[in-house]
Amino acid sequence: VAEVVSPKGYAILNADDPLVRAMAEKVKGQVGYFSMNSENELIKNHTSGGGLAAVYENGYLSIIKGDWTLRIEQAVNVPVTIGGRAPFMIANALAASLAAFAQGVSIEAIRKALTTFRASVDQTPGRMNLFNLGSYHALVDYAHNAASYEALGSFVRNWPGERFGVVGGPGDRRDEDFIELGRLSAKIFDRIIIKEDDDLRGRPSGDAAELIRKGIREENRESNYEIILRETEAIERGLDKVADGGLVVILPESVSRAIKLIEARNPLPDNGLKTTGADNEDELKPSVVN
Repeated sequence: VAEVVSPKGYAILNADDPLVRAMAEKVKGQVGYFSMNSENELIKNHTSGGGLAAVYENGYLSIIKGDWTLRIEQAVNVPVTIGGRAPFMIANALAASLAAFAQGVSIEAIRKALTTFRASVDQTPGRMNLFNLGSYHALVDYAHNAASYEALGSFVRNWPGERFGVVGGPGDRRDEDFIELGRLSAKIFDRIIIKEDDDLRGRPSGDAAELIRKGIREENRESNYEIILRETEAIERGLDKVADGGLVVILPESVSRAIKLIEARNPLPDNGLKTTGADNEDELKPSVVN
């Protein structure tokens, strides 16, 4: 995609990812960078030469060019960041803001868009949909590969209560991909239910779940996990068994089914989280781990 940007256009690239940074060499148009690290050397060099960038600094999403900085909004006031607690969503908001600004959209219009767009069932089904079920929370996200598990983990690891995962993956992935999902699950969650998609995509029943189990045990033989192949049963058990104050993270094949099961439990209208964000900016790591 970056290669086909017109000479008058902008390619918006992640300065925290070395593979994405390298794409700049093939861009015919202009380049704008975004970063979760305001001290990123590439950002500094780029903006000092008059280049355009967006960074997360002192709790703000900001646009930088040359020696001036335009603060758009505090991350805690941007709903998709879940009170500033989801680093990868802050990074996504930076990229979107920079793309809009590069096309001439005003800071005021960008701010309004950021503060009114929500990771909700109505606007973004299956993307960081957080439900307040009174004594615990449930999160539905269509994470299905290692990169999305890593990004989601940057939010889940900061949850103060129990972190309970209902995990799986599409059957047409490589064996090593499932093993890696298992390893990541063991790093992210305190308890895990391994489930299976309805559409096995050519795999024998239970095969993918066994590979995820293998990855969990390779990472931590003491991990608390069980295998429940039927997705509906696995989701129901996770919702029933998560501890008070905990977060059950559901990574479903069918987003609509997962949402329907949660909504049958009458979630509260507000997600119940205070918009205080992380205690300090160092807790919010880049969406890509170098």
